[in-house]
Amino acid sequence: MTHHYEQQKRWKRRHPKLWAQQKQRYYERGACHLTAAERRSKRLWSDDDELRILAHRELDRVLALRLGRTIRAIQVHRCKIKKVRDAGAR
Repeated sequence: MTHHYEQQKRWKRRHPKLWAQQKQRYYERGACHLTAAERRSKRLWSDDDELRILAHRELDRVLALRLGRTIRAIQVHRCKIKKVRDAGAR
């Protein structure tokens, strides 16, 4: 292991409460807090959602909270939209 990882492991052992708080902040920042059933259900993307995704005026994290989607879902869907649009332009 490199020096940085060893330092990080030691810090985690010495400060477990701080590490837990840091992890919690990270997950709260990016998570939509969906239940398992909500994650499994397939919701269709509306035209308005797609326009918001392509506009790129706000961070994906903020957009995820507004649309009730995950950041990854937004990024994947943006790539799919662009791919379809580029294929149609050829």
